[in-house]
Amino acid sequence: MTTKKNFGILGGDFRQIHLAEKFLDIGKVFLFGFDKLNDNFPFIILDNIYEIIEKSEYIILPLPETRDGIHLYCPFANTEINFDKKIFDFLSKKIIFGNLKKFTEYKENIKFYNYSNTEEFQIMNAVPTAEGAIKIAMSEENKTLFGSECLVAGFGRIGKILASRLKAFRSNITVVSRNSRELAWAKVLGYKQIHLDNLVYEIKNFDFIFNTIPSAIFTQQSISGCKKNVFIVDVASNPGGIDKKEAEKLKINCIHALGIPGKMFPKSAAKIIYNSIEKIITEENL
Repeated sequence: MTTKKNFGILGGDFRQIHLAEKFLDIGKVFLFGFDKLNDNFPFIILDNIYEIIEKSEYIILPLPETRDGIHLYCPFANTEINFDKKIFDFLSKKIIFGNLKKFTEYKENIKFYNYSNTEEFQIMNAVPTAEGAIKIAMSEENKTLFGSECLVAGFGRIGKILASRLKAFRSNITVVSRNSRELAWAKVLGYKQIHLDNLVYEIKNFDFIFNTIPSAIFTQQSISGCKKNVFIVDVASNPGGIDKKEAEKLKINCIHALGIPGKMFPKSAAKIIYNSIEKIITEENL
């Protein structure tokens, strides 16, 4: 990028604060939705979303853009902002970066780039998710993973990274999946494998369970066979893969850990977002 541009960052959490710091090297940065923070930031925080949109060539939306399908995700704002057609009309002449899951009807009228949909972003974002899940398990249980029996449910991006990190702790790792390709990868990489249909017979063997599958696979039938002191970390998107009511009834220690990158590693998450957006700007000559 040869000419410095203005970046408008609308809403978000601490990831966006660190993201703003990075964009200062290549342009001017305006933030909306951070009224509650009194820090002396080197960028400009405004309380008028339309003013920021008007001043900026590039607009960066939060991830997620909304929690309730109505309001812009702004946990540090004093007031809620409806994310509606009026705002998208203002965005029509701007270059937008984000993930419009809840507002797809407006996407055709704007120049929009979904940086979170790239394979590179999803792989890199899986790293803090996996490492955060391990950090949660170790801190909650107050013990090491060395020599423990760990079950990794699902062997996609997050599952692969989870298994490799757990291996570094000298844990004994088993992968459970219904996908023959995933089970083949687990075998090639040296992990034990269980087909999901057989989970109920094997679940009694594990000290830690890490779930990445966003469907109900840990039902009453399976988790009732867990060790009494098993610890479960579910990082799958809502509704997750654990029957939480049944886990609570059985007094199984289970945490559904959503949004780990933003909550636990905002600096690293911001760097991943920055690299993805900067790459799009360069490749698309924006």
